[in-house]
Amino acid sequence: MTQDWLISLAVKMIKVFIDTNVLVDFFMEERIHHDCALRIFSAARAHQFEAVITTQSILDAAYVATRHRSGVDSDGFKNALLNMLNFINISYIDIFEIRDALLSPVPDIEDSAQYAHADAVACNIIITGDRKFIQRKTPGDILMMTPEEFVGRMTR
Repeated sequence: MTQDWLISLAVKMIKVFIDTNVLVDFFMEERIHHDCALRIFSAARAHQFEAVITTQSILDAAYVATRHRSGVDSDGFKNALLNMLNFINISYIDIFEIRDALLSPVPDIEDSAQYAHADAVACNIIITGDRKFIQRKTPGDILMMTPEEFVGRMTR
């Protein structure tokens, strides 16, 4: 992506795919990206960008965050997600994106499916704390950013 991020933001609403690990970070205070996740979801709530999460990410985050000793209880998770429905676009990975993931040279099927979905729904940015996902070698037009990088650009 060659556009300057801030110019793009001024011209159009940026569409941002939020990876599962960022959602988990939001719910678990001891995780390294927790503070960034709070700022990311706060900015999404303020409609500073259009946020996209998959149904699979919600289910995976629910499993991790409600079963970990420092996570949230099931009711807390449900209430937070019900609130997020007001400002997050939730979509599902379809058969075409699964096929793309299976045909991808990238060995991590989940990362490939998430990338294929972000591409299919026209996201400009993927926020992830997964270094392997960021370093994927498949060419694409989606800017990959860590939570810190995204928050850093938001606050410029």
